[in-house]
Amino acid sequence: MRGGSLCLSLACFCGFLLLGSLVLGGCRSGTKRPGLEDLKDPLPVRRIRAIKWAGQSMQTRAVPDLVDNLDHDDPAVRFYAIASLRQITAQTYGYDYKADSGSRREAIARWRRAISEPGDSLPERSDE
Repeated sequence: MRGGSLCLSLACFCGFLLLGSLVLGGCRSGTKRPGLEDLKDPLPVRRIRAIKWAGQSMQTRAVPDLVDNLDHDDPAVRFYAIASLRQITAQTYGYDYKADSGSRREAIARWRRAISEPGDSLPERSDE
């Protein structure tokens, strides 16, 4: 019986370690809420997470950084940036994330003009 209880104890210990690593690993990767600074993260996956957060939570202060992300090399970053801008402002200014770089630059220039004009009509939202 002694060998059987040792195996059972070892199996329980290994199961405990596995469960602990899954719980801690999950907590570590998902606890940090994105913030405005993450809109400039060098890793596209983190940047996209922040872009989506900005749109979903209507972060009007993120609009200039979202406009900057319209010129990103990664088309996924551009896609989520325009989607979030549309959520926040209900505008696209003719921007298409998959258009050629010249067309994108023209639309980005329209965005920059729109957000630099005094009295721009971005919706008011608290920074939740």
